Amino acid sequence: MKKELLMVGFMMVMMVGLMSCNKEEQSEEVFYKIGSEAITWEKVNRTWLSLSDDLKRKYMSREGRRELLDNLVARELLYQGALEQKLDEDPVIKFKLEQSKKNILIEEIVERSIKPEELYLYYQDNFVLLDVIKLELRHPQDKAEKERVRGQAEQVYGQLSKGIKFDQLKRQYSPEAKGVEAGYVSRDNIISNFGADCASAIFGLKKEENFTKPIFIKDGWYIFYVKEKPGNLNPLGYEFVVDEVLEVKREETFRGMINDLRSRITVKSYPENIERFLKMGEKQEELSPEEESQAGVGSKSEPVSSMGSEAGGTVK
Repeated sequence: MKKELLMVGFMMVMMVGLMSCNKEEQSEEVFYKIGSEAITWEKVNRTWLSLSDDLKRKYMSREGRRELLDNLVARELLYQGALEQKLDEDPVIKFKLEQSKKNILIEEIVERSIKPEELYLYYQDNFVLLDVIKLELRHPQDKAEKERVRGQAEQVYGQLSKGIKFDQLKRQYSPEAKGVEAGYVSRDNIISNFGADCASAIFGLKKEENFTKPIFIKDGWYIFYVKEKPGNLNPLGYEFVVDEVLEVKREETFRGMINDLRSRITVKSYPENIERFLKMGEKQEELSPEEESQAGVGSKSEPVSSMGSEAGGTVK
């Protein structure tokens, strides 16, 4: 499907180029004219290319293309109606527009700093394909049961060491997990869910080792089977975790750029003003939910409700 989308996009771009080259037929590029604003083939193409894959699929058919054109006409009409009412001169809306512009530029500077090859290398270095046998404790506080299940886990580990198939033992000791595997899991994910020691055991396996010794985690003993190790992961597995990798690299790139920019751009703080703003938070904690909703963050004239997510960081 992605190849199909790319092909359609390529064809649309080519059509824009061919039509632009012929000045005599330039009027044929225009689909609608709303007031002085024209909806051209190029504008439709740019809009289409900016959409999500799901919307691109939706607008590929004849009916979908008609809906896309109708939506563009409706949006332009509403936009011109807003200009008639001079909404673009409203101070609150001006602030929102400024914040939207900042957000777009911030997103772009981060996205353009991430190279595709970096994403794939991160996948190869920080993920494993896991399966697991879990011997669960019914009563985690019962020391006798914990030791009994530990002995069972050691027995399973011994059988694995002798060459008995992991899947066979999993069916025997974890029947509820039949046909289910952990899948491609990142180092950070393992640390978050199972702890740093568990991540060290999994990523620290020697070349000839495929499974960990029994590890106690909260409610049972776990034996992890590493089906694919870092550096030797199936390239197809990248498709399953690309969103997670992107999120990590965005955050990493964002923090790195902030540190770099701090070293080049002067950030001057005003402690007294900052402290006065923070003290307002102390008063806020004493308010009831109803009073809190009425009080806001600052004065009622300050549209700063979305400041936290849009500022993109903190100033020290």
